[in-house]
Amino acid sequence: MSYRIVAYITGYLDKTALERCIASLKCQTYLIEKILIVDNSPHLLLSSEELDESIIVKSYPQNIGISGGLRVGIEWSIKNDL
Repeated sequence: MSYRIVAYITGYLDKTALERCIASLKCQTYLIEKILIVDNSPHLLLSSEELDESIIVKSYPQNIGISGGLRVGIEWSIKNDL
């Protein structure tokens, strides 16, 4: 059986915590195909130079919260067949 794994992170104001979370996800036993970050910060926490093809960032500076971010993550995963 093969698995396709997607991770979701809610980011808010703490770039260091976000970077540590990403690094931890990339070290998992099973390969994580995509990491979706819902960034609720007023300004993006990560620049495009800090991202690779496995990381997708959706910006919501109005702060949709964790439940709103989970909704975005689930809808995005279903839409992208992941």
